[in-house]
Amino acid sequence: MLLLNNMTMVIFTLLAYKSSSIISVRSEVLPRQMPPITLVSQARKAKELRIKMAKETELREKALQEKAKELQAKKELQKIERKIASDKRETKLRVAHAHELLGRHYKKSIVKVGENVLDIRSFIHLKLEDELQGPTIKKIKSIERTLITQSKLYRFDPIFLMAVIETESSFDPNIVGSFGEIGLMQIRAETAQWIAKKYGIRWTNSRKLKDPSYNITIGAAYLDFLRGRFEFQSRLYIAAYNMGQTNVHRALDREIWPKEYPFRVMQHYIQDYALLSDTFHKTQPKARNERELLVGNLRPVSP
Repeated sequence: MLLLNNMTMVIFTLLAYKSSSIISVRSEVLPRQMPPITLVSQARKAKELRIKMAKETELREKALQEKAKELQAKKELQKIERKIASDKRETKLRVAHAHELLGRHYKKSIVKVGENVLDIRSFIHLKLEDELQGPTIKKIKSIERTLITQSKLYRFDPIFLMAVIETESSFDPNIVGSFGEIGLMQIRAETAQWIAKKYGIRWTNSRKLKDPSYNITIGAAYLDFLRGRFEFQSRLYIAAYNMGQTNVHRALDREIWPKEYPFRVMQHYIQDYALLSDTFHKTQPKARNERELLVGNLRPVSP
């Protein structure tokens, strides 16, 4: 009986211990309930944090936008500066060739006004718009680009190339001369094929010479060749473009200075610069006697 009572007490003790342990564990697992004041405070802080983050994000985005605008402005400025630098280089080439064409008469010539015109493209575009006719007008941008590119390549004044074109074809790309000369710069097919091979220009057939840009490319290369052969004597290489280098040498051997064709080319050249002066520099005074200057420049250079 005593043993039974002891065992009962032990069982009750164990059950009491187990019950207390379970209660203890449950109290540790279950979270403590937050008081209402703390919950409201945390919600307010979260809202304030969201507002602060939104403001910071907005400021950051504005800063990035300002930076992007600044970078874009800088890029645009650099682009403008590169354009101005390029125009200055082109102007320098034009002026150098004008000196070559007019010699000591350059300073008194209307051509000198070109020193103050950085962007000659606008004038070239206006001139082509005025001269080109029919379907060719649609190719104006290509022709303008070719004139500028080939002039830079061979260090010509693009207005000089236009003067040659005006003298040769009056800007008619389909005209064919009595000796088989074709296109704007009146190139014969055999001459064109030869110069194309010499300068590494692709040649297909004579029909290609009716393409204005291709014709200018061949004509400019041919002028560059003649320029080298006559040691940059403008009156001679201009004459040779029309009558051939052999005939120029024969004329010089007979002490005849070929000047009829050079005079016509240079007349167009000076007229274009007079038009440029009227268009962009109305207040710029013209030279008093351009014809006299031109004729003087076509006289033989004394050795």
